[in-house]
Amino acid sequence: MALPDLTFSARLNLAILNVTWAIRRVHLARFNLLIGDAPLLVAGSLETRFLVALPIAPAKLFFAFNDDKTFENIRGQSHNDFVKATNVSTVAAAKRYVYATDTVQQRLVAKLLRKS
Repeated sequence: MALPDLTFSARLNLAILNVTWAIRRVHLARFNLLIGDAPLLVAGSLETRFLVALPIAPAKLFFAFNDDKTFENIRGQSHNDFVKATNVSTVAAAKRYVYATDTVQQRLVAKLLRKS
């Protein structure tokens, strides 16, 4: 879902305003976070448990979630495992472009980015 489209989604805006927000720093990870042309990652259902994530810096990710267990699961992951899972989701969600701070994850991007 494109970010401009999401800003006009009353359903998503209401859901995000009424949940817990957090930022996870992953400065100890081996790799930086990637960001794609569809940067907002959504898991779950807005009616039940969900997680919304958005990379905001090479080593920071914004979260909105409505279940404390979800956040505990996130906090329980090592920096490396967390970044790897997030980057796989980021590349899989991207339509055409993925941005990085360097080329060390180029193979991951080439493998997972949708072919047009």
